[in-house]
Amino acid sequence: MAEKRMVGTAPGQESLGADDCMGLLGDLIAKLRAKPPVITKRQLQLFLEKQNPFVAPTKLVVNGDSPRWQGIRQEDYFYVNDALTVADFLVAPGTREVTYDVGSFDHDPTTQEVVDWQNEPGFRPLDRAESETYLDAVPDSKAELGKSSIVCQCSVAGGHVPCVYLDFYGRNLDRTGLDDGWSQGCRFVRARK
Repeated sequence: MAEKRMVGTAPGQESLGADDCMGLLGDLIAKLRAKPPVITKRQLQLFLEKQNPFVAPTKLVVNGDSPRWQGIRQEDYFYVNDALTVADFLVAPGTREVTYDVGSFDHDPTTQEVVDWQNEPGFRPLDRAESETYLDAVPDSKAELGKSSIVCQCSVAGGHVPCVYLDFYGRNLDRTGLDDGWSQGCRFVRARK
């Protein structure tokens, strides 16, 4: 059985997988064809260095005390699982800077695999404020989200994992079981400790 791993995380591997490179190349071409082109010299340099130049900022200031986290306003989301409450999404109080790490799998991962990835040494899952602050900052177009949803899973609560994710349709609040699966095309987010 082949080892399951994150794309680009094999020891000594510094390049992206073929599917990731094709996706980035498509993004690059679309941005170069725009009138006027919407790519900077720095983004082109990152692309040539086999890095993703289109990722959101990796450090953001999160306000855990915002009244936004005290409720769930249905109108702010495309979909909200009715079984979820604010209690499912714990939020650390205070204002802090969070460093984000984004990754994808080379297969369709289960929620348990994503949870294990989030809890690798030096990393942790996000809370709701951290998740939504990240999604607020994501510069992805609807076309890019159509092929690569962004998933922010929160800590396991009562046998399920609450998550916030952004796809082509908009922002969603849902929950998933540990055996449930995600598409290989999804990007997952975790925080650095």
